Amino acid sequence: MTTSIDRKNGWLGIEQLLTAAEVGRILRCAPTTVSELRRAGDIASIRVGRTYHFAPDDVRAFIAAQRQMGAGAGA
Repeated sequence: MTTSIDRKNGWLGIEQLLTAAEVGRILRCAPTTVSELRRAGDIASIRVGRTYHFAPDDVRAFIAAQRQMGAGAGA
């Protein structure tokens, strides 16, 4: 039996976790900023060994929350 890895959804259809550097590229900020957001509890993370990773859905939730906060800023 062969199991293939789908680039988008990862192994077994589960989305691959992102590194701080990858999240930084998505958010257009430095990986250290992503780490600061993680430490502040603003973005959820998963610890794997000594490093932290981020689920794509958690990154989407963070972006959605930022949009909500920004929506009231101009009122």
